[in-house]
Amino acid sequence: MHKDIEKILYSEKDIENIVNTIAKQIEKDAFSKGTGIETLILPKNGTTLHLEDGCLNDSDVTAIWCYSKKQYDTVKDELADSGTDKDVSVELLQKSAEGYYYRISDAGIMLMSVPENLTSFDGTMTAEDGTSLEINAIAEQAFSDCQDLEWVTLPESIKKIGYKAFEDCIGLQGILINSTDTITIGNEAFCGCDSLRFVASNA
Repeated sequence: MHKDIEKILYSEKDIENIVNTIAKQIEKDAFSKGTGIETLILPKNGTTLHLEDGCLNDSDVTAIWCYSKKQYDTVKDELADSGTDKDVSVELLQKSAEGYYYRISDAGIMLMSVPENLTSFDGTMTAEDGTSLEINAIAEQAFSDCQDLEWVTLPESIKKIGYKAFEDCIGLQGILINSTDTITIGNEAFCGCDSLRFVASNA
């Protein structure tokens, strides 16, 4: 089974779930019968998906997050015509001056994804208008498959590192977590990081 499909079917109940990049559509009743999946995150590459009528009926899905304007417009249009029996919010993720995608909520700013050719990360993130952004959480798989990534410094504001956040970062050697408070680290956050020598924290 493809690893992304497996994660959608069996991942922890409290994490968001990514619709894998090989999916072309979401079929009727795909998320029915209490899967516990509350948020769908569309593919990072910006490709659109077809939503069949009733695809979210009897589901726990309450939100869909989009990387591209085309995804956003398509989902909004198809949800309106899909006959879904519930309200589902659709949100367009924001992009920083550095090319990072992020989301702002009442809980703070969550870093959603970074470019795959990233070699280092120092925690700096800037809005397109030049405003400095304080990151509070790293989303699941935010850095996954960044094979050239070697060093990461996470700012003091970070409170959570998501499920498989650094999965298969095969060149990653070290992570410094500047937070002095308790930080939550999701399962398999560093899975496949074969070169990782240390994870240090100021807590």
